[in-house]
Amino acid sequence: MPNTKQPLPTTSVGDICALVIADMEERRRMGIAKFGTPLQPHNGRDARRDLYQELLDAVFYERQDLEERRLEREQVADADIIICGLLVEIEGGDTFDRDMVARWIDATRETILAIDPPG
Repeated sequence: MPNTKQPLPTTSVGDICALVIADMEERRRMGIAKFGTPLQPHNGRDARRDLYQELLDAVFYERQDLEERRLEREQVADADIIICGLLVEIEGGDTFDRDMVARWIDATRETILAIDPPG
């Protein structure tokens, strides 16, 4: 994305920085509980290797999330097709009320996402 300007952010709710700080504090507590000390320099480990391995893990987690979201979209699309087929059968022909189909599809999509929300 070379030199692509983005719009200014819109106002929302929450404070991402505060969330990250809270996550960092929790991570520190977990590290002390597991290793008996916070992360310190010259601790006998190769920090660059640790970082590389953590980044690889992050890539795997991101790919997992992308795949799960893709599969969720497929489930919604499959449900849309099933609903359309059912409506054709209910209507008893090849035509049906498109507005009704759109409402059913939206309701089904909301139901699926409520059961298994993305993210």
